[in-house]
Amino acid sequence: PIHDRRREALLRQLESDAEHLHGQLPAFAAHHARRERLLGPPVVDDGHHVTALTSGLARLQPRRALRVSDSARVGSITKTFMSIVTLQLVAEGRLRLDDTVARWLPGAVPGGASITIRELLNHTSGLFNYTDDQQFIKEYLADPTRAWTPRELLAVAVKHPPLFPPGTSWS
Repeated sequence: PIHDRRREALLRQLESDAEHLHGQLPAFAAHHARRERLLGPPVVDDGHHVTALTSGLARLQPRRALRVSDSARVGSITKTFMSIVTLQLVAEGRLRLDDTVARWLPGAVPGGASITIRELLNHTSGLFNYTDDQQFIKEYLADPTRAWTPRELLAVAVKHPPLFPPGTSWS
């Protein structure tokens, strides 16, 4: 009986500690999300439960808290991510900066045999920027939550003539 009471007391204390720690997780997650500039919700996996946390507001008017299921458009920062992955592939010897677009996406880009990965990365490919297409802007503003596929965005860009021959200017 004494062991049962001790065990019960210990279990109650553990449950209390767990509740206390769980209550502290949102503040902990918010602090580290700000410090580390995290783009997504922090996730805690204790081996038994997975908890995703959010902090802040998704909307100011009307006021709505951020939910784990919310998504955010990250825009131009994806250029940095793609550049890093591309350079990692170069370092691994899986592609070369002087490989052509046509080598990796045959037929996808008119003139792709004359455009290199290097030119894509340093903005000297001459390809039209789809965000400068007025019809795209109109459709985007009409439905900003629409998810555009890479193929759709490429189609918007290549319906326009190149801005300049590859490697001769910057855009």
